[in-house]
Amino acid sequence: MSFVKTYGFPRSGSHLLMTLIGANFYPSTDLTSPGGQVGHWADRVTVPPVEYGQLAGHHGPPSWGYDKNASVYIYRDGRAVAASLYRSPHFKHPANAATFSEFIRQPLDWQWTVGNKWPNTSNVIDHWREHLSVWKRTDVLAVRYEDLARYPATQISRMLYVYKLDRPDEWTLPDKLVGWFPSGGKRDGWRELWNDDDEAWFYERVPREFYGVMEAPF
Repeated sequence: MSFVKTYGFPRSGSHLLMTLIGANFYPSTDLTSPGGQVGHWADRVTVPPVEYGQLAGHHGPPSWGYDKNASVYIYRDGRAVAASLYRSPHFKHPANAATFSEFIRQPLDWQWTVGNKWPNTSNVIDHWREHLSVWKRTDVLAVRYEDLARYPATQISRMLYVYKLDRPDEWTLPDKLVGWFPSGGKRDGWRELWNDDDEAWFYERVPREFYGVMEAPF
């Protein structure tokens, strides 16, 4: 039996999506994955088994492989992604004591996933934009994290028709934060880190009409 797998840039909401898919479409199946090492390649930490972890795809580009018939790509505003990476100590180099403004402008030392050591020359926003751009060219069902967090049943119900899944008798929604190192669950908390200069820098690199940008307050 094949299951719907999830893909996305790091800190984009994969665990929330996996939880919603698993709890609603595979409620009687144990999809727990073993624990292991996660986090930045220079600061790996051990985590326990992950509920619904078998629904995880990867954080890489489509060229790493995916099932065209059972995949979902989750994307999130790049400003929120950058803020989550910055606030999560195990997702940045332990020696990086930069301010947030410095952090978003620095060249990354990883590519596609923070666990993959690689001398990447792009900053987190450029890399996020590239990730969304290459996945946009596929026919994978895409879900915006911000919409999923506000209207989970509406968003995952789209999968019923695309992948011919069975509708649950009642939607099951998470009653607690999910994922590794959750950063509080405040939907617009990232705005507290971005100043006017950072916003101007962001829009120099990302068009306002880019599909990953969430303009309206949420």
